Amino acid sequence: MSAHVSTPNDVVEEATIAGLQNAIQTMRDGGAPLGVPRGMDLLARPFDEPLLLGLAYAFEQRARVRRSPLHTLWPD
Repeated sequence: MSAHVSTPNDVVEEATIAGLQNAIQTMRDGGAPLGVPRGMDLLARPFDEPLLLGLAYAFEQRARVRRSPLHTLWPD
């Protein structure tokens, strides 16, 4: 696995050029100062979505930054 750091718009453009537009998973990384949202993109090759979602889920479990929504459309 390799890492690439770029501005948010560059990631989408580069992913599209590389044919990865259907394999981008964005999630909160929990490191936002002053409450400013920040995210992390994971990219994978076409048809590697199960791997991508597994990595995103593992990160989310380890980082513990996910919060349940305050409101839902259907009551329990």
